[in-house]
Amino acid sequence: MPRCDYPISEEAAISRCTMRRKVALRLGRRGDPAVSDHEPTAVPSHIVRWASEEGPRRVLTEAFARFERGQALAGGACRVELSEEERRQVGRMLPATWVASGEAVRWRELRAGLEANGTTLESVVRHRFGPWRDVLQDRRNIRQEGVRDHEQAVTTLRAALLDRTGASETPGASAESVLRGLFGRRTTTADAEQITRALAGLPAPGSSVGLAVLAARVFGDAHALDRSTALGRAVVRFVQLEALVRSGTNSEAAASTVKDWRAAWASVGVVCDQVSSQVLVLNLPLEGEARAVAIANAAAGEPLWLTLRSMAGHLSVPSSVPAVFVCENPSIVEAAADTLGATSHPLICTFGRPSAAALQLLEAVGPQTVIRVQADSDATGRAIVAAIIADNPTATPWRMPESGVVYEEELVDDLMRDLDPRSPPSS
Repeated sequence: MPRCDYPISEEAAISRCTMRRKVALRLGRRGDPAVSDHEPTAVPSHIVRWASEEGPRRVLTEAFARFERGQALAGGACRVELSEEERRQVGRMLPATWVASGEAVRWRELRAGLEANGTTLESVVRHRFGPWRDVLQDRRNIRQEGVRDHEQAVTTLRAALLDRTGASETPGASAESVLRGLFGRRTTTADAEQITRALAGLPAPGSSVGLAVLAARVFGDAHALDRSTALGRAVVRFVQLEALVRSGTNSEAAASTVKDWRAAWASVGVVCDQVSSQVLVLNLPLEGEARAVAIANAAAGEPLWLTLRSMAGHLSVPSSVPAVFVCENPSIVEAAADTLGATSHPLICTFGRPSAAALQLLEAVGPQTVIRVQADSDATGRAIVAAIIADNPTATPWRMPESGVVYEEELVDDLMRDLDPRSPPSS
């Protein structure tokens, strides 16, 4: 008999042996040998045939899955729903009353039936599906390997940080936290290898290289270090961390804005794309030595595009300019050009979320004049207005409703009146 963790009476023991003999007779076997306590190494041929039937196969599949999850199946029931025919098939290993009972397969009873036929549940499952993995142990191994990989990555990045900054000791807790989460998750050795490759490709002090050129040289992909990529953001965070370590500042590093992003790359001689970043203007009277000054003043009444590249150098607006208006959509600039032409108040269009060029232009003109900001009053437009006001002390909302969604094109007549110098000032 199989081992039992609790005492049983002689009558119960006789009843159990009788049940096993009945199961064996139903399978066409006679004179079964006594079932030993250890697991048999072979599976009888009639059990192999039984295990290949659909009902037993489904039950054994469930057993295999549970063994892989580390369950012993000493008790409990099988969760598989069986058809009437499948119950008859499985029932050949169970008490005679089980088929009609409607009950689930109980693992203890199935074990008893298989042991009465000279085998074990483990042996049948192994014969049918092969040895099972210890899934829980596999997961533990994967987690442990991940921890080891992470620690190796941090060691590599820490060494690179100390080497590049000339620091003589391990950085503080904040710097360590940044190294461990440069990608917004646990840093891996593959991550560390990519970052060190990017650092090795940075230009020598005093020289410069375009960001796309650097990415193409190092990774064979001109967009590998874009702000939209995890790698690009991670390298920038590392560069910012370098600056913090050199300055002795113990704080987190994060390029939260486009301006921060460009400044971080510029600090290591990498120039972000300055041509594709543009801003649309109308009648903006700039002054200074930046090339944008000549472009903006070249055609009064005509919408003009200024690139970030053209803004290199000093530029501002005359103090006599009372206000510069800002809109989100180019349709408003076009309407102003058609309706008011050269008489329109100065107008800057962000063309959606402000580009680096738009942000730099607003920063340049803000100290000399009032900036009045309008956008669609949906969530995106309100975020644009809020961000511009937060970055520019002289900025105020321009016809932004307190609630509801109103698009700029719906306000075009009111906006044109505000842009017309001949109209009385509006709030």
